[in-house]
Amino acid sequence: MKKSHKIIITTFAVVLIVAAAIFSYRYGVIAKAKTGYLVYADNTINVIDLKNTTITKYNVDGYYDFSLIGEYYGGDFCCIAINNETAEQEILLFKNGTVEKSYSVPEKIISISAYNDKVYYLTEESRNKGSLNCIYKDETELIANDVEEFAINSIGEIVYIIEKPDNDNQSSMENDSNDELYYLANGKSIKLGEAYSALWLNINELLVSAEKVEKTFRDNGDLLSTKHTVEDYIVDAKSNKWTYSEEFNKIPHIVDISPDNNKAITFITDESFSTPYYGIYHIEKDICVKKAIYDGVNNEDVFGEMNSNTLWLNENPME
Repeated sequence: MKKSHKIIITTFAVVLIVAAAIFSYRYGVIAKAKTGYLVYADNTINVIDLKNTTITKYNVDGYYDFSLIGEYYGGDFCCIAINNETAEQEILLFKNGTVEKSYSVPEKIISISAYNDKVYYLTEESRNKGSLNCIYKDETELIANDVEEFAINSIGEIVYIIEKPDNDNQSSMENDSNDELYYLANGKSIKLGEAYSALWLNINELLVSAEKVEKTFRDNGDLLSTKHTVEDYIVDAKSNKWTYSEEFNKIPHIVDISPDNNKAITFITDESFSTPYYGIYHIEKDICVKKAIYDGVNNEDVFGEMNSNTLWLNENPME
């Protein structure tokens, strides 16, 4: 065998070994990250054991038609349900597998979260926006109107996005989809900038998504085309420092962050938007496997009904 052929074969073998080692390392990291429980509501309270790939559905005495799982710092989780006796909609706060508190709220609700004895909920008034309210000591306080989404962190601070007034009368293709991002702490709201989505990565930092529009014009000044791109930023809420994130711009949409803030559930669909895929992104090691949790085929009975309104918890909150 010629020397050059030996070199090629040896090089190819080394490449295969290195590739196999990288593949093994990546999937080893994700396999170790696949622990804890995913909780979502779909008529019942559903808890998925990630390690054992099993699902348990829970009914709760006195209630039916569960929906809208939310964070509850100070307990396990909160959700919406209908009271059997009154047929009224209530916000339920769960702790140690039972309903710790409940609040009757008649409005249509988009999302909920709770921090100790404060319950936050966003009503739907028109076109997926509404009023952000806080229930505290049985009193309801209006925080802001025209809110599209909000998120709360583990020390009770809030960010929320308000619809931006459209005064330029331009077509939507010429405009970005960003609205106004606010940070609420110690009773004071501060505008951080413009974005269309935001979630807490930890008590200090936000993952903020914003749309950028690049316009191309003809020689006569008429608009020829627009290019819309999404950019993800790490934002320090207190200093309002925005840093473009190379890592998060490479991965799919994030559903939830793990309790240790090191991992995230990701979500994508196929081209027809009919099949959801759920993956894991290890934030610290910058490794993402887009179908690590559900690949659209295997374990359909466990993951097939899971939705993007899902919490990742360390323990089964219903046991």
